[in-house]
Amino acid sequence: AAGSAFAATMSSVEEPPPVTDTLARLVGQAMGKSDQRETLLNELEQDVQQAMATEVPVAEDIMLQVESVLQLPELCNGCEATALAMALSYLGYEADKVDMAYQYIPREDFVLDEQEDVWYGCNPEQAYPGDPATTMGFYTYPSVVVEGANTFLAEQNSAYTAYNASGFTEDDFVRALNHGTPVLVWNTTDGEEPYQNEDFYWIVAETGKTYIPYM
Repeated sequence: AAGSAFAATMSSVEEPPPVTDTLARLVGQAMGKSDQRETLLNELEQDVQQAMATEVPVAEDIMLQVESVLQLPELCNGCEATALAMALSYLGYEADKVDMAYQYIPREDFVLDEQEDVWYGCNPEQAYPGDPATTMGFYTYPSVVVEGANTFLAEQNSAYTAYNASGFTEDDFVRALNHGTPVLVWNTTDGEEPYQNEDFYWIVAETGKTYIPYM
C-alpha cells in the first residue's frame, strides 16, 4: 500500500495531449531529480490555470465507465496488476490481470538464505517484491507499473503511453478524467496513513540495506 500522492495515467498521442498528460510526461522524466520536480509542478499549475480559462469547466464529480475486475481469488496481493488490467481494458485492449502480474509488471521472487535465516528481495521502486498470488507478495510503486503498462502497449503498437503522475493534485486528476484519461491511484487498504510492519523485513540484494514494508 502507498499514499494517494502516487498515481499513473495513460493517454494517447493520436491527439494533442491534455495539459495534465503533458506535464505527467515531464514529471515522469524527472522522477528522482528533485531539483527539477518543483519547477515542473509549478509549470503544471500555470498550465492548468491557463487551460481552465479557455476550456469548458470540468465536472466536480466524474466516473469513467471502467469494468470492475476482482483481484481475488487469483491475486490476493495483486491490486496493481488488477487495476492496470482494468485501465487497459477500458482503453479497448484484452488485458488479463494475471498476465499483467507475471509477464509485464517487473517482479522478483524472495530468496531465503537458510543459513542466516534472512530473506532477500528487491526494492519496490524497481520491481514488485514477491508473488502477488500469495501472502509473500507486497506492493510496488507507479514507475514499475508504468514500465509494465508501456511494455504491453508497445507490443500492441499502441498510440497510448502510460506516465508517472505522482505529485499531481486531486484537481489535476479530475481534469484528466474529464479528458477520458484513466488514472490509477495508490492508497492504503483501510484509507489510513501507511505504517511500517517490522514483523517482516527483507534485505535488498543490490544495496544490502534492510527494507521494512508499509502496511
